[in-house]
Amino acid sequence: MPSDQLLLAILGAAVLLLALATEYSARQRLLPQWLARKLLHLGAIGACAAAPALLERLDSLIWLTAAAELLLIYLVGTNRLFAEEEGRRSWGIALFPVAYLLLLLAFPDRRGLIVAPMAMLALCDAAAAVSGKLLARHFFVLTGDRKSWAGSLAFVLSAAGLLAWLAPYLEAHGAASIGPAGWLWIAVMVAAVEAMGSRGFDNLWVPLAAAWLLYPRDQAQPDWVLIAGMAAACLFGLWTVRRRSLTPDGAVMTGLLGLGVLHNAGAAWLIPLIVFFAGSVLLGRLPRTSGTRSDRKHGQARDYIQVLCNGGLYGLLAAGAGAGQQIYILMSISIAVSTADTWASELGMYVRGATLDLRRMRRTAPGISGGISAAGSLGGLMGAAVIACLASLMLHGTLKADLAAAVAAAGFGGMLADSLLGAWVQVRYRDPQSGEEADTEAPGYVQAGGIRWISNDGVNVLANALTLLAAWGVLGLGC
Repeated sequence: MPSDQLLLAILGAAVLLLALATEYSARQRLLPQWLARKLLHLGAIGACAAAPALLERLDSLIWLTAAAELLLIYLVGTNRLFAEEEGRRSWGIALFPVAYLLLLLAFPDRRGLIVAPMAMLALCDAAAAVSGKLLARHFFVLTGDRKSWAGSLAFVLSAAGLLAWLAPYLEAHGAASIGPAGWLWIAVMVAAVEAMGSRGFDNLWVPLAAAWLLYPRDQAQPDWVLIAGMAAACLFGLWTVRRRSLTPDGAVMTGLLGLGVLHNAGAAWLIPLIVFFAGSVLLGRLPRTSGTRSDRKHGQARDYIQVLCNGGLYGLLAAGAGAGQQIYILMSISIAVSTADTWASELGMYVRGATLDLRRMRRTAPGISGGISAAGSLGGLMGAAVIACLASLMLHGTLKADLAAAVAAAGFGGMLADSLLGAWVQVRYRDPQSGEEADTEAPGYVQAGGIRWISNDGVNVLANALTLLAAWGVLGLGC
C-alpha cells in the first residue's frame, strides 16, 4: 500500500492540476464560470473526503490543510482565484478548509465524522448547484443568496443516497448507526443549513452540521420522533410566516433550533422555547405608549439573527445534554435571560410610567436601550420566574424553591446586564436639531455613543453569554 506521503502527494497534485485547469477554462470561456467552480469544488473537497479513509495517520494532512488555507486566503484576497459570477471574491473556497481542519482535529479516531460530512459538501452541494442552474423555475432568498427549490430537493436526495451508501463505513468508523429515517432526517437538516448559507458560508456550516448530526449519542431520539418533529417544524414555519411573526429565514432558523434541541435534549426541552416565543409574540402585539423609540426591528417579524441571538446559546448548550444536570440548569438560565429581557421590553413600552436611562440617570423615552422602568422590571421578573418554575418541574417533577429562585435570579440579573450593556455599549444616535435619541440610524442623525457595530441583537447575545459564564463559574464550584 502506498505511504501516507505518497498518497498526499498524489491527491495534492490532482487538486492543483484541477484548480489550474478549471481556472484556465473559466478565463478562456471554455466552460461556464459556475461549472468550472463546481468542478473544482467537487474535486478538491472530494479529495478531502477521501484522504482520511486512505491515510493511516492524519498529522501530515492537518499541516497540509493549514498551509492550504493560508494559500487560499492569499489567492482569494488578491483576486488571483476566479471570482463568483456576481463579481465578489469567492471566499467560500477558503472556508471549507476551516471546517475540514476542525473535523480533523476533533475526530482523529472517528473518521466517519470527517469522511461523510466532507463528501456531503462535495457531492450534494454540487448536485444542488447544477440542479438549480439547469432545472430551477422557482427560487427563494433567506439570508442573501438566491436558492432554488430544485437545488434543495437535489441536495436532500443526494445526501440521503450518500448516507445510505456510506452507512457500513460510518458505523465502523465512529459515526452513529442510522437507518433510512435517519438518512432522511440528516439530509433535510443539512439541506436547510445549506439553504441558510450565503456568501460561501455554507462551505463552513454544512460539514460541521453533518458531523454534529452524525455524532453518536447515548440517548438518541426514535426515528418517528424526528420525522414528526420535521413535520411539526414545517407547519410551524408556514404558520408563523403567514402570521408575520417570523420572516422566512427566521422560521427556518427557528425550525433548525427546535429540531436541534429535540435531537439532543428531547421534546420536553422544547417547552421553554415555546413559552418564550409565544409570550414574546403575544406581548409584542400590545399597543405601545406614545413617545416610544425602540429598535427598528421591534414590532416586525423576527429574522434569523434575532432567533440566533435569543435562542442560539440555548441550542448550543442542548448539544451537551446528557452530560449532567448542570447543562440543563444553564439551558434554563439562558432562555430565562432571553424571556426576561423580551418581556421587560414589551411591557415597558406598553405600561405608562417613567423610564430611567441607566447611563445618565435621567428620564428617557420608553424603548430606548439602556432604559429601565418599574413595569418593565416587573415583566422581566415574571418572565424569568415562569421559566424558572418550568425548569424545576422538568428537572425534578416538582417545584423546588431553591432551584427556581436561582434560575429566576440569574434570568433577572441577565436582563439587568442587558440594560447596562444597552446603556454603555450599544450604538445610539442623536438628532442634532431636536436632541432626540434613537437606537437606529436615521437621516440627519449622528452617532451619540456606544460601539457602532453592536446593535440590540449583539447586546442580547452578549448579556446572555456573560450571565451563563457567571452561572457556570458558580456551578463549577459546586454551589
